[in-house]
Amino acid sequence: MRKGITPVITIIILVFIAIAMVGSFWTFSQTWITGMTSKTFEIPPGGAFCESGLVKVYLLNTAQGALTPGDIVLAQVNGQTANQGSIFGLPIAQGKTGLVINHTCVNTPDYDSGCTGVSAGKGCCKGSSYYSVRIGTSSNFKTESVFCP
Repeated sequence: MRKGITPVITIIILVFIAIAMVGSFWTFSQTWITGMTSKTFEIPPGGAFCESGLVKVYLLNTAQGALTPGDIVLAQVNGQTANQGSIFGLPIAQGKTGLVINHTCVNTPDYDSGCTGVSAGKGCCKGSSYYSVRIGTSSNFKTESVFCP
């Protein structure tokens, strides 16, 4: 008489291995999907503009939770990091809109030293210019053009 594993036990073991593989794949894919959707946002229409010589950007939080300062991994105006202290209005609750960038051009190549009037001393980004705004989280990035009259 031969000893060994019966075909029924072999099939049961193979089914358990298949279930474990499917479970591992499901856990991995759920973690990946959650990471890709947990920190999403939109720039609402008219949410990036120039006002009184400052480049301003509002974000609409479409994430699964609040957007915090640590969630913003990129905030640039014309390829330069948005000035220190200009990222504010965070956290933004889920479904809400908040001001995230209030960029001044002081100490950047885009500074207009001859600005006057209401804009004087407030940031004075060069007028009649387009500014490229890039902002991003671990889930998505957005690029917007802003015109400063």
